[in-house]
Amino acid sequence: MSSQVYFPAVNFRISAVVVSTSAVSPIEDHVLQAILAGVETLDALTGLLGLPLRFAMEILNRMLRRNLVMVDFRTGRFGIPRSIQEAMMSASEPIPSGPEKSQITEYQLCLNRCTGTISRRRYLRMIAPECPALSYQPERSYDITDLDEIRVERTISQLVAAAGLHVRDVNLASARPEVDGGLIAEASCLEWDDGGASVTLQFDGRQNVPPQEVSELEAMVLTMRSERPWWWRRLGPRRSGKEASVVAQRCIPQGLGSLAAPFERRGDELSRDWAIQTLQRLAEVTRSSVIVEPVIGPAHVVREVQQLVRGAREQIVLVCPFLTEAGLQSVLPYLEDPKRVAKTFVIHGIDDAVDAAAGAPSSRIAGLSHVVLDLDHGSKAHAKIAIQDANSALVTTMNYLSSGGASPLFDVGVTLHGGGAVIDDLLLWASSVAAPAVAKKGAWRANDFVGARTSASSHSLPMLDVPGTFAALVEEVAGRLHGSGDRVDCRVFTQSVLVATEHALRSPDGDTKLLIQASEIATFIQRVVDDLEASHRASVEVVSTTSHRAFLFDALERAKDSVLVASHHIGRPSLGPNFRKTLRRALDRGVTVVLLWGEHSVQPRADARPGVPDPGDALISQLIADVEGTSGRLVVNRMPLGIHCKLLVLDRAATLVTSYDLLDFIDSHEYNRNELGLWIDSTRVASAMLGGLRDHIRGVHPEFARTLDGCLT
Repeated sequence: MSSQVYFPAVNFRISAVVVSTSAVSPIEDHVLQAILAGVETLDALTGLLGLPLRFAMEILNRMLRRNLVMVDFRTGRFGIPRSIQEAMMSASEPIPSGPEKSQITEYQLCLNRCTGTISRRRYLRMIAPECPALSYQPERSYDITDLDEIRVERTISQLVAAAGLHVRDVNLASARPEVDGGLIAEASCLEWDDGGASVTLQFDGRQNVPPQEVSELEAMVLTMRSERPWWWRRLGPRRSGKEASVVAQRCIPQGLGSLAAPFERRGDELSRDWAIQTLQRLAEVTRSSVIVEPVIGPAHVVREVQQLVRGAREQIVLVCPFLTEAGLQSVLPYLEDPKRVAKTFVIHGIDDAVDAAAGAPSSRIAGLSHVVLDLDHGSKAHAKIAIQDANSALVTTMNYLSSGGASPLFDVGVTLHGGGAVIDDLLLWASSVAAPAVAKKGAWRANDFVGARTSASSHSLPMLDVPGTFAALVEEVAGRLHGSGDRVDCRVFTQSVLVATEHALRSPDGDTKLLIQASEIATFIQRVVDDLEASHRASVEVVSTTSHRAFLFDALERAKDSVLVASHHIGRPSLGPNFRKTLRRALDRGVTVVLLWGEHSVQPRADARPGVPDPGDALISQLIADVEGTSGRLVVNRMPLGIHCKLLVLDRAATLVTSYDLLDFIDSHEYNRNELGLWIDSTRVASAMLGGLRDHIRGVHPEFARTLDGCLT
């Protein structure tokens, strides 16, 4: 008898024998250095390698076999044997060789793909075979998070009961991963005793990753590390491993649209844990939401900066990499106002030695008593932000202190209103890039702005009689909170639903009284989406320097319809083999990818003009040739379009607005930048950005604008 079942945990056996460890590969040294620095968990190591879990486990399995690493079963953490650790701590001594032969030891481990933990192998106690069973449907794959151990036990019980056998326990030996993220294994009756039967899911060595493929993946990881040495140089392996783990698990924040999608196709009852997790994520997204308004065009960006400077009560923080007389002129009248009391911090990202033109305007504002000018921390901050008190901020792609509102280059930005964690993150980021002497003079943390904060509406959670269904619960909460007729903050509403649902599940009869249907929770999420859009709110997350490339790659991997990338420059290093492989995978899925750029290189050519072909378009031709034969569509402009904005728009539903040139990755000691961007989960903002880009391109190159309209409608 043979059939197939899904299960999130998988056992695997490793026969370990001590061999010579003197020849440690670069990728193994990469892992050892990370573990030594404190990156010890499986998910952190997987994120550090930047590989899918299956391939990362193959590398770690190989190191386990050679006794280069070991596993602590109590904590689920990897460690390094003392002899190898001592050799690594020595600057000159190589890693010592172990004995050529030793007794073979077999490790039997269990990997939980949901939690990323490793433990000793697990045995599942089977329930009675007459219990209801979940039939396997080949045309429909079960999501890992919706298939708990009980349902697996019922499935296996049904399979073996059909053969007239009694199941006593099951050994989950191993399984191969499927495209949808589940694990599929073959369940077969192999042995029995005492009148019963034991079902074993056998490990199939043929499903291992081929050594050649592992070698290619190792080379790819090392190439990525050579492209990003600042990751290790500036952050260190401990922090980089943790950040890479976050990137691997949740690089692009899960928006409300992706939360609702799994439920729209389901009609059955959800597991309680899944429902609560979804509500928690929903509450997290709504709590992080702020009022977001798109700013399109350089003139509007300058106008927003002026309004923020003029309206500041406590302080205004201006971060801009360049400073010129023309750019400063837009805010100078407000700074020189004798009635002005708000302190002004100007963080200028480039040294005077690099930007000699900054000398005159710098001296003009440095004499103002309420202005604190940071010119000594140069060549670091490339971000363009303005933060007013702790309530409002502007994140833009425009160098607003060096370019006037009449700039011919197209730029965009977004304004944030309402305070909250996002403004706090921006303030803390500004304090981290400012010179220490400057940072000490400012009130950087949100707690220092209590008096200046906009008071947020608060509502006490009403006492609810929990009804029989989730839909009725939503209506009950909505009725209580909206009873006064005033509009209620969607964040408070969502949190109330979560608290009430958790309370119902904790009640003695909560497991039978609250029935949560997938269709009901999908309707509720859509209702929250509509409320946020109607109030111009959106979930926003700050993106730091090291995460931008990961966001770009993750967008290409996750896109279902389209990806648009706009960058001031385009360069060969950013379009390397890793980018092209990811791009081709996206195109193979039928995704439309649009790449827009303003200049070929970082150093602008004197004769480069919008709408005039650039002789350096061989790079574009080569990129297009490399992805021929795919089912998707790649659209790239072959001439400068006069854009300075840096944008990433995913599926016309979410947008990354940043200072980072997404298509021109630069890494050198002389050009070390601190970048910053915002990920905004809003179809309204995405539509505004796409509309602004189209309008600009129509005036520069109408023919290409028609091509762009045809692929993004």
